[in-house]
Amino acid sequence: LSALRNLCKDKGLPIRGDQRRAGLLRLLREESWRLRGIPLDRIEHETVAQDLLDKVEAFEAQNIETLRSKSRSLRLPFHVLGDKAEMIACLTDYLVWQRMSTELLQSECQQRSTQKLKPEEGSQTNQTHDLLVTSLVEHRLVQAWRDAGQDKRITSFQAVERILKEVRRLEQLPLSELQKHFKMRGCPAEAGLARKTLLDRLTMALVWEALTLQEIRRECQSRDVCFTGLRSRNEAEQRQELTERLFTSVCHSAWETQGIPVKRLGGGPAAAKVVERIACLSELTLEELRVEFQALKIPAEAGEPAKKRELLKVLEKVAMWQEMPLKELQKDCREMEVSTSSLSGVRLSDAEQRKELIQRCCLGLFLLNWASQGVPVKRLECMQAALQVV
Repeated sequence: LSALRNLCKDKGLPIRGDQRRAGLLRLLREESWRLRGIPLDRIEHETVAQDLLDKVEAFEAQNIETLRSKSRSLRLPFHVLGDKAEMIACLTDYLVWQRMSTELLQSECQQRSTQKLKPEEGSQTNQTHDLLVTSLVEHRLVQAWRDAGQDKRITSFQAVERILKEVRRLEQLPLSELQKHFKMRGCPAEAGLARKTLLDRLTMALVWEALTLQEIRRECQSRDVCFTGLRSRNEAEQRQELTERLFTSVCHSAWETQGIPVKRLGGGPAAAKVVERIACLSELTLEELRVEFQALKIPAEAGEPAKKRELLKVLEKVAMWQEMPLKELQKDCREMEVSTSSLSGVRLSDAEQRKELIQRCCLGLFLLNWASQGVPVKRLECMQAALQVV
């Protein structure tokens, strides 16, 4: 008896000094029911509560896929949830509601701020009961969405179910397919982008698609994304266009963080080419990267970076230069103190100028390394001249 009293005290249960063994055991049973979401005060018989507890304990022993199958068999929407504990909590609520009286369900709807249904004249009690349970189930899914920290602007059951169903589908796809979905939205995924980040950005886009036009405009405003110039389009077209702009903005910000200068590259299309090129380079072996480096026609005397990371750094820079406007290439040459004066007054096509400027930028990369070693090679205009000094 003393051990039972101590156990009840440890759990913070209210016990009386004269409480017997049966009373203490009942307290512990009620606590077990309460912790699993079974409200004894709303269940008609204790045997019903025990039956519910057995079912919940069976849920706890099952994996999430089995629970999803159970949800589908009961025609419930909870299979779209991604967390096992939340799914069990939702299924438990459903089982409890099934055992509650219509009157108590009306009270439950009122407490949860769902619509309180008024029985139609001549309607059967069981029909009203089922409608109330359906209303509570839909409200419970929206509550699970909010409890998971998701966007609170999404308030309808249909929108939450649609988004979560698509998220669960995306989670089952291999990484290559996720990247395709990413690109279909107008932006390739940057190299090394984690699977979770891919899913998070795609989920973000699904949320935007579910917002009203006014909400999307406010989202654009908060992210400094232009939302004007669409008055000639209908509402659906405006929402689609603004969702694409938001997704592009998020991707561009991430690319800038990765060191890809979107604005200097002249905008999204050029930056997207760089992102795809860098993603391809990141998949190459050391030997394949060496082949790419040798294709730059940099004299062998300049030395080839020995490590994969160093090779990637050079090739990534070249990928950016190949898409940069000529003025930005000239700016990079000036910043690396590589002269371009010999190009002044010479009539060259844009392609020829680009080739010359990229060669000088490559020279600049080596100059920075050589200058740090005390070799006086700055202000030279070509790789060959630098090699003679070195």
